Amino acid sequence: MNENDDDHPAAADPRENPNVEAMTAWDAVVADMEATAAEYEEEGWETLQIHPGDATVVNQEDRAGLDVLVPNNEYEALEELMEAGVAFDEYQVFRAVESGMVYLLVVMQDTDVEVAVLFPTYYRIDEAGDLFDRARREGVLHSYLRILSGEYVELTHSDPSLFAPPED
Repeated sequence: MNENDDDHPAAADPRENPNVEAMTAWDAVVADMEATAAEYEEEGWETLQIHPGDATVVNQEDRAGLDVLVPNNEYEALEELMEAGVAFDEYQVFRAVESGMVYLLVVMQDTDVEVAVLFPTYYRIDEAGDLFDRARREGVLHSYLRILSGEYVELTHSDPSLFAPPED
């Protein structure tokens, strides 16, 4: 086979590879997280940036939401904030859609003590329909920031529409 053959994987345009598109979009969300954290810090807020290794949609009887796998050290820092009394009273969600994926930057805020926890996440639109149907019925969506051992911090979001794919 000729390597210059258009059917050969090496000849494919990398911009047409969905994994390349996904990584480019993910890198943009992480960059947005870093820029947003810097803005909070300039205003005097303490920030914690969470850098997920993976994210999945969970829709089980006892747990429904976005399951976000996080590094142990960042999870421990989040637990320390929670144990110190940080209680999130507001949140912001920044959403982008690219090639059937929804990318989110979530900013959880404790406005009393000016602490913000930021984490990006993502999901495939075609895997999340049942979850968002349920979230709309229940009026709430959860994020589970989890480590490999299975321990997690559950965050509650009262407006699931901020996380849902935009209506066409």
